[in-house]
Amino acid sequence: MITIKAPIKLDKQDKEFIKDLQRRQSALIRTAYNAGLKGVNEKELRTIIAEKFKNKLAYAFMDSWFIQSAAYIVTGK
Repeated sequence: MITIKAPIKLDKQDKEFIKDLQRRQSALIRTAYNAGLKGVNEKELRTIIAEKFKNKLAYAFMDSWFIQSAAYIVTGK
């Protein structure tokens, strides 16, 4: 795999938006990790994450891709 580094310039508002998304994704990953320690399988893991953050307005941007990514990080698949 080849990694390409490209400079990117963001204004302050865009940087804050990305930091906020990263913070929220970290919460999803922590939840997945804690559930993973209990030995749940991947399907149950996705359900646990989705249910915990389902009705929270701050997590409206956290769609299935973010949930699946958190599950993959924890399960290593």
